[in-house]
Amino acid sequence: MHVAFLWDDYNLVVIRARGLTESEIEYALEHGATDADVSNMSGWPVLFGVIPDGRTIAVVFRWEDANTIYVLDAEAES
Repeated sequence: MHVAFLWDDYNLVVIRARGLTESEIEYALEHGATDADVSNMSGWPVLFGVIPDGRTIAVVFRWEDANTIYVLDAEAES
């Protein structure tokens, strides 16, 4: 199943403030992200994946519909 990503001014500002790009997040989630867990902080689903530079990122998101992810936040693990 192909997953689409919904980007807008809000979530782009959030991820860029974390030093990440939408292409890095899409790559991580499309290339072997873990099964979804639940964020302890927000209660939203969270996935972990690896971006091309080798960093692992956590991506908090919500489903907009059956095939579309809206990224709420993302952070690289240090």
